[in-house]
Amino acid sequence: MAEEMLRHTGATMVPRTVAIDDAVRAHGAAQVVVLGAGLDSRAWRMPELAGATVFEVDHPASRADKQRRLRGLEPVAGRVVPVAVDLAEDPLADALLAAGLDDTRPTTWVWEGVVPYLTRVAAISTLVQLAVLSAPGSRLVVQYQSRSAVMSVMRRVARVAHRVARQPDPLAGEPWRTLLRPDELATWLAPCRYRVLADRSLLELAAGLDLPDGSTGSLRTGRVAVAEKA
Repeated sequence: MAEEMLRHTGATMVPRTVAIDDAVRAHGAAQVVVLGAGLDSRAWRMPELAGATVFEVDHPASRADKQRRLRGLEPVAGRVVPVAVDLAEDPLADALLAAGLDDTRPTTWVWEGVVPYLTRVAAISTLVQLAVLSAPGSRLVVQYQSRSAVMSVMRRVARVAHRVARQPDPLAGEPWRTLLRPDELATWLAPCRYRVLADRSLLELAAGLDLPDGSTGSLRTGRVAVAEKA
């Protein structure tokens, strides 16, 4: 069961990473903000960011773990600025402005692997705050999960199987709290003056990629949207 979950997770990471990389390249902004940066490696592997400042927003504990893993590796981005923020609790705008974000210049916002784990209140609050900081022409690249009865059942079955086998449950601390339909996301974005340019499932984005068989379900429910500030 654990191996199966890892395989599906790996299969979903490939198309979403490729799609988000392409969106960051296409925008070419001098400011990139990665929300909930975790182990995001774009500032260390994308030469297109050589002239950009990358703000990595994350919980202080996650940032410390990442620093240990980097082991002194030098980024290829022009500058990497860590910003300690708990997106579920802390104001985003104040921290980013204090870190040097210029809210008069277009920004690329990368919001990957975060939305499903936030409450709806926290997710909307983060969206409103980033919209306030977004100059016209800024773009938001967001990965999210759409609703799926099949995937919900699969997650419950996986958790039960881990309990029965007396194995650690990898999902115990990360329940899905916010699942959205594409029209719901567009409704959230509209008052923030963000217009959706593209919103595609990972299954669509995986076309042409050599992924293992049996990943269709998880690819169908994951999505990547790109929206632009008017």
